[in-house]
Amino acid sequence: MKVRKMFLLSLCLRAFVVSLTVASLLLPFSALAQQINDVTVQNRNGTAGVFAIRNARIVTVSGPVIESGTIVIRNGKIEAVGASVSVPAGATEIDGSGLSVYPGMIDLSTSMGLVEISSGAPGTVDTSEIGDMNPNAQAIVAISPHSAHIGVTRVAGVTSVLSLPTGNVISGQAAFINLNGSTQREMAV
Repeated sequence: MKVRKMFLLSLCLRAFVVSLTVASLLLPFSALAQQINDVTVQNRNGTAGVFAIRNARIVTVSGPVIESGTIVIRNGKIEAVGASVSVPAGATEIDGSGLSVYPGMIDLSTSMGLVEISSGAPGTVDTSEIGDMNPNAQAIVAISPHSAHIGVTRVAGVTSVLSLPTGNVISGQAAFINLNGSTQREMAV
């Protein structure tokens, strides 16, 4: 009986030592994993670091268009915008030559303006044509500038969308539209 107790005590002690050893070996990795996770979350959310977009055409909300300006973004927030903004030391520089920057989000995969909410009267669904090959179909022709979806989406911060026809092998031509406009021509970018 005494030998059995000693044997069990020995096993428990051995298991405790092994557990303690494994824990002490894994503890630094746990801290490292947390640091990596923090950086990964920041990078995934686009919030880590300082970035400067230089030489871009900047369309502002309330002022004139800046033909060749700089936007400084620090930790995911816009810090400065202008024609004579200096780039902070250590910032990741992005050449915006030939590019335009707009003050809002752009959705590049939607059927905005082609589908309407049913509100009493039947809603419309103008996303596809009959047949598999419709390269001639143009989404801009079917866009409804007064769609209920547009106002709600614009309030959420989306300023432009690529509205896509769907459902066929070649569905037709997408329309890149600005969500501010009362006619198809005003909305077309």
